[in-house]
Amino acid sequence: MVWTPERGCPGCSGKLIPDGMRGVFDCSGCGGVIAHGISKALSESLVIPRFHPKPSRALEARQVYFDIHYVNPDGTNDRRHGWFEPLSRLILQTG
Repeated sequence: MVWTPERGCPGCSGKLIPDGMRGVFDCSGCGGVIAHGISKALSESLVIPRFHPKPSRALEARQVYFDIHYVNPDGTNDRRHGWFEPLSRLILQTG
């Protein structure tokens, strides 16, 4: 099945709203970040590809879903998804 913005957020099925960058959407339900067909560099600016060094219950309370499909410099496609802390943009959990 092919993903389209009309299908909604893969994390909560909420409505996706374009955030001004082509291929990047914000979820009106869970606040998640969903992106398709973007560059690896843009992907890494949305959610930094590192785990938060000090996860805590307080951070988990603020966590937001992300599902990012991006294009590597060599033209291959890749995906990262899980939950991140929006202030630091660091990952709390993947998968």
